[in-house]
Amino acid sequence: TRLAEATLTDMDDAVRILNSTMQQFGMEAGRSVEVANALTAATLAAPIEITDLGMALSYVGSTASMMNVSLEYTLALIAGLAKQGRTGGKAGMELSNIFNVLSKRTDKAAEVLGRYGIQLDQMSVAQRGLGPVLQEFVKLGTQLQQQFGADEGIARLAEVLQEAFNIRAARGLAGLLMETTESIDSIREAVTGTNKAQEVSAEMLRSTYGRWWILESLLETVEFTVAHELNPSLMWLLDVFQKLIDQARETGIFKKFGKTFRDLAIIIGNLAWKIVPALVE
Repeated sequence: TRLAEATLTDMDDAVRILNSTMQQFGMEAGRSVEVANALTAATLAAPIEITDLGMALSYVGSTASMMNVSLEYTLALIAGLAKQGRTGGKAGMELSNIFNVLSKRTDKAAEVLGRYGIQLDQMSVAQRGLGPVLQEFVKLGTQLQQQFGADEGIARLAEVLQEAFNIRAARGLAGLLMETTESIDSIREAVTGTNKAQEVSAEMLRSTYGRWWILESLLETVEFTVAHELNPSLMWLLDVFQKLIDQARETGIFKKFGKTFRDLAIIIGNLAWKIVPALVE
């Protein structure tokens, strides 16, 4: 409820995103408030809606969890990409590709990175975490800028990323590096140990718009519940009504009534033809 209220999201969507996030990161039900707070804080730290955040997590959540990357850091990475203009789905796909290419340790990546003294062991997210891996690219970027100047150095770093990895992973790494690791760490701190869902929900309750939204959400929930409970009865009534119609067709009752209504219409028309002129006079 707090997540839905804090993010102005449909209750069903909020519950689905909360549950799937906890499943992806193997979290027990008792941590639902903690997760709701982290998700809310992430939407406040970057231009991303909770539904887009849920979409991004659907692409990368399980992989990040298996790589021993925390929920908070994963949210920070998604938020960082969102600040670089990625939509929810694209942010999730690019981040998923980053994990994939760093795990594969291809000969191509070894050859390209080896030119700059970077060993593939230094790229292991499982062993080192993604933060330290990103720092290796930051160091490489600094090295290239010192050698070729600021603008050309950044351009050459982009070339290295695209030569070593696939295009989606290269774009994702470029986005994270342009956002800076300091910014990502700042977002991670902002989404860790917060009470944002409660705070924003309380703030919403103090606003007229928020009260109207909550009322509308409650009415939608009641409507859904009532419809769900009445559904068996409605289906039974429809079935009975369909059977009555079928029986009426078999007996020809519609044809009989049709003739009766036709004759009645003719009588009414004739009366009107006689009465209306007299009224006009």
